[in-house]
Amino acid sequence: MKIKFTTLYLIILLSACSFHQNKQLEYALEFAEKNRQELEKTLEHYQNDPQKYNAAIFLISNMIGKYGLQSPYQDSIKNILVYASNNNQVINNTLIIESKVKKKWQSLNTIPLKRYDLQHIKADYLISNIDMAFHVWKKYPWNRSLSFEDFCEYLLPYRIGDEELTDWRDKFHEKYSPILDTYKGNDIVEACNLLIRENRASLLLSAEDFVKAMGWEVSAHSAKVANVQRSLFLDLSEEEQKVIEILEKRGDLQINTLVVEADIPVQKMNTILFELEMKGVVRVVVGGMYQLL
Repeated sequence: MKIKFTTLYLIILLSACSFHQNKQLEYALEFAEKNRQELEKTLEHYQNDPQKYNAAIFLISNMIGKYGLQSPYQDSIKNILVYASNNNQVINNTLIIESKVKKKWQSLNTIPLKRYDLQHIKADYLISNIDMAFHVWKKYPWNRSLSFEDFCEYLLPYRIGDEELTDWRDKFHEKYSPILDTYKGNDIVEACNLLIRENRASLLLSAEDFVKAMGWEVSAHSAKVANVQRSLFLDLSEEEQKVIEILEKRGDLQINTLVVEADIPVQKMNTILFELEMKGVVRVVVGGMYQLL
């Protein structure tokens, strides 16, 4: 009897997980609008490869709320980095920025345009990233012990934050694979050390150092104002209040989880979160997580 009960529980649990995943995929395809055919093209490409097909479903389902920022000033930072490198302004892996450049960036007050991945990403880009991720997973011994779930979480994603989409995976593979191919062990730490010894990689300390160099610290006064603002906005809609209650109960969440938890269509959820951002109630943090202020 106990075995039957356990089996039934597992069937119910797996069915619930499958329903949750299918619902997220449905929301994602709906939000894609005219770009839906690119996502469906990706799924069709892998219809005879179950593992890559499930990886494609994972990516598309978790694209909800993911975007890149575009601004006429965004690319100018590349010129600063090139200039600094050519003029020996990088010392001990620290970028030395001239005061006049700091003033220019501090004076900019432009709101970048959000380009949602679901509405712009192309099938060729997704297919290339999925294939390369699987190639690296299967090729290097330190990756082979990863489960499919860990692979999807750590190797498969095609972006880190809100950067513009590029073919970074191919470029990095071309740059680093000749050195990594010489290492026959399965210790990932030693593989990283090999890159460092060959001067192909360096340790990064923290983002805070760069923020301080740019003079972008948020003052304690600003933080207080943000917290006070939240308490002043009493004209919240019923749906906005529902989102806030979920965040209070669950903590930081991505938009795809909020969509399912609140049972609100993704287009509507985007509008709600945008309004809450404008009201100073929530903010987006690392990993596309929404956080209460």
